[in-house]
Amino acid sequence: MAIRFHSLRARLTLLYALIFGLLQSGFWITVDVVRSHYLHEHFDKELLGRARSVVGAIKSASESTLPFLREQFQKDALEQFAGESLFVQVSLASQEVIGQTKNLTGARLPLDSDARRAALRGIPAFETLDEATSSAIAGADSSLRSVVLSHKIGNSPPVLIQVASDLRSVTEIVNRLRRFVIIYFIVSMALSTFTSWYLVGRSLSPVGRIVRQAKRITASRLHERIPVPKDADEIGEMVRVLNEMLDRLQAQFRNQRQFLSNISHELKTPITVLLAEARSHANLSDAQVVEEFRGTVVSESERLLRIVDAFLLLTRVGSGGTPAVLVRTPLEDIVLNAMKACEGEAAAKGIRLIPKLKYDEVTPHPVIAGDSDLLYSMLENIIRNGVRHTPEGGTLQIEAAARIRDAAIFVRDQGPGVPREQLNRIFEPFYQVKAEGDGNHSGLLGIGLSISKAIAELHGGSISCKNLSEGGCEFAVHLPIESDGPVRSSH
Repeated sequence: MAIRFHSLRARLTLLYALIFGLLQSGFWITVDVVRSHYLHEHFDKELLGRARSVVGAIKSASESTLPFLREQFQKDALEQFAGESLFVQVSLASQEVIGQTKNLTGARLPLDSDARRAALRGIPAFETLDEATSSAIAGADSSLRSVVLSHKIGNSPPVLIQVASDLRSVTEIVNRLRRFVIIYFIVSMALSTFTSWYLVGRSLSPVGRIVRQAKRITASRLHERIPVPKDADEIGEMVRVLNEMLDRLQAQFRNQRQFLSNISHELKTPITVLLAEARSHANLSDAQVVEEFRGTVVSESERLLRIVDAFLLLTRVGSGGTPAVLVRTPLEDIVLNAMKACEGEAAAKGIRLIPKLKYDEVTPHPVIAGDSDLLYSMLENIIRNGVRHTPEGGTLQIEAAARIRDAAIFVRDQGPGVPREQLNRIFEPFYQVKAEGDGNHSGLLGIGLSISKAIAELHGGSISCKNLSEGGCEFAVHLPIESDGPVRSSH
């Protein structure tokens, strides 16, 4: 299996290994410092104990005088304290050596002035000798550490007892433990990296399956879905969201195909009529034939223009976002202008348009902020739909009511209503409801109501439809009210 170092698995593994390595490094460095300090402290305690043993031996001598001590030291009295790597030296404050162990023959332990002053004040003074001095006294690779104590003998000047020992034993222990820690660190890092790689791979394996399945889903296979994992974790939630997105995409593609099919159908009819008229009227010498042909061309061209305008408007408002032009328009202007645009069609059927404005004291002059032309088109489509389904000689009521934060417009017709099971689809583009004894309830081309719904939602409002108990339909539009700024009136 090839390792891709730019992959998420590799990056997570590297991150986990880095964190583990930093934690381990911090831990072992702390342990090494504490352990090294403890070993050196223990070494210093033993060294101080040896020096105090020498002082105790000097104190126990019955004739503790300086000449007596010189004599005793000459008799190798200090050899009882000597060892393979232990060196003892007794000197005066003047740095005159009065006694030392045989392993110091031909050499002497150096004494730093600061250490001498501290010892004379009764403070044990420790110092580590330099590498050259240590090698000259104890051999190559040695590292001597000494302690100095002082002891006063009668009326004689105090003597300085200096005891030194080799630190190699401590250094070897520390180095041995460090080698063990380094080996342990390398092995544990390798194991942790392998374990992280394995666990991250197992955790991300569902993602790989999701990617492979998602690659298979194309425009022609939108019905397929990504299997949801059994575990209710973040990946399962992600798959559910992706499947919901695929549901929406499938619906959009289906609507798009339906949209294109309906466009083709709507455009094909007038074009077919124009083409048939052109072929059937090859001889246009007759004035009556010319007039009939001209009338057909004008009528079908106007129909084509209406279709194109409707599609452009649907595309414009269906893109979402906010209105491009924001104008504060009185609610009554929207109602009255839309009614005026429909008066001719209503009068042709003898239908009375009855406006009813219900305002309260809180909002006596409600205004709507938005694109006034779109708002007029929204209500005009609804009113024309009502006129189309209201019987001749009937009435169509348009009621506008204002509340504190929103306005409502109700359009009530006297048509046959909409079957209950089809109410939730009446605002779909090109969906045409067939009620008993009536034509479609969705308006011209079947997109009038869908345009109105898109315009209402574009302005932060909503639109709904319900059947009335006394017959007919009621369309309700709710729009937010704007309270500040200049008001444009076109009425």
